[in-house]
Amino acid sequence: MEKEDKNRPDIYKYRLGDYRNILVDEYIDKFPFLIEQVGTDHCRKEYCMYRENSSLSVIGYTIQGEGRIVEDGKKFTVHKNEFFIVRNGHSHTYYPKKDWAYKWINIYGDFDSVLKAYGLENVTIFYCPPMAKPFMETIEKCLSSNDGIEKAQIDGISFICYMLPYIKLSTIRNFGVELEIEEKIKAALENVCFTSYSFDDICKGFGINKRHAQRLFKNKYNMTPHGYVLQLRYKQACSLLMMPNLSIKQISSAVGFEDCKYFSTFFKSYGGFSPTMYRNLVKK
Repeated sequence: MEKEDKNRPDIYKYRLGDYRNILVDEYIDKFPFLIEQVGTDHCRKEYCMYRENSSLSVIGYTIQGEGRIVEDGKKFTVHKNEFFIVRNGHSHTYYPKKDWAYKWINIYGDFDSVLKAYGLENVTIFYCPPMAKPFMETIEKCLSSNDGIEKAQIDGISFICYMLPYIKLSTIRNFGVELEIEEKIKAALENVCFTSYSFDDICKGFGINKRHAQRLFKNKYNMTPHGYVLQLRYKQACSLLMMPNLSIKQISSAVGFEDCKYFSTFFKSYGGFSPTMYRNLVKK
C-alpha cells in the first residue's frame, strides 16, 4: 500500500525481516478497524517508507537503534524501547536514523477516530514498558500461528483494544501533570477496567479520599466510576461478541467477570439482550 514513485529506490532492497498479511476481507464491514499486516524490520540506512494520505495506521516498537518519524511535516525521533503511532488519513514517512530495527502492526480502517475517542489523536511517540513484551509476543504469535489468518486477526484486534488504555495511561504519566484528577482517575480506570481492580487502591495512588474522588468524577462525567467501568465492559463485550470463535465464557472473563452467569445478567440488564441474542442479531 506504499505510494509508488519511480524515482524512489525499492525499499524492499533495504530491509530484512519477516511479515504476514492477516487481513480478513469478510470482516471489513464488521469492525471499526482490522489488522492488515504484522512484522519485524531491520532497516539499512537507505530504507525509507512513505505514504501520502495513508489508508493505514501503524503502531511500531523500536527494538534497536533510532528511527525518524515524519507525520504531516512534523518530525520526531523514536529511540530504543519507545513506541510510535502514525495514523490513517495523514501523510507519513519513517526511516532509520541509527541502525533501526522495529516491530510493527499495520491497521486498516478509521483507526484515527478510535485514537480520538481515547484522546490520543496527537500522540506520535510514547514510552509504555508494560506493553513492550506483550506487543512483541502478539506479533510473533500472529506471524507463527498455524490456526489461520482469522485467528491471527482476532488475536491482533483483541490486543490493540487491550493496549489502548495503557497508551492513554502512559501519556498521562509522562506528560499529564496539568491534567485534572478526574481525568487521571478516568485513565486509571480504563487501564484496569477488565480486571478485578480496587478503586480504593486507585484513590490511594493519587492521594485522594474515595468518596471525594467519586463525587468529583460524577460531577465531571455524570456517572460514577463504577458506572464508567461497566460502560467500558459492555462496549468491549459487544465488540468481542462479533468474534465468532470466542465463547461467551471467554468473553465474560476477558471483560472482567469471573462468573459467566453474572456477566449474562449484567449484559442483558445493560443493553436489553442476552449475549447470545446480541450475537445472533449482529450476524444478520
